Amino acid sequence: MRVCAFCNKKFFILESSKRRFCSKKCMNKNFNLQNLEVRICPICNKEYAIPKNFRNMTCGKVCGAEKRKMTRNLGTEIKSKLGRKIMPKKECKT
Repeated sequence: MRVCAFCNKKFFILESSKRRFCSKKCMNKNFNLQNLEVRICPICNKEYAIPKNFRNMTCGKVCGAEKRKMTRNLGTEIKSKLGRKIMPKKECKT
């Protein structure tokens, strides 16, 4: 009998086995917790935990939308500084 390395539940297994977890669910939860990284959102300066291999730059959808707005506005400012004409969007005539 062994004790699960994640939930501390006792489970039966052969002594020759190298299993440390009682189920795949506990194994995955343990793996996900070990691979978390704390990042700081550039929009709201809030700390959030996310897996290391995720490419998210913000803490959520609202801050992500705000970052995209800022990036789009920044692009138009750069274009105007380079001397390129930015035409306003045409309105539909019905």
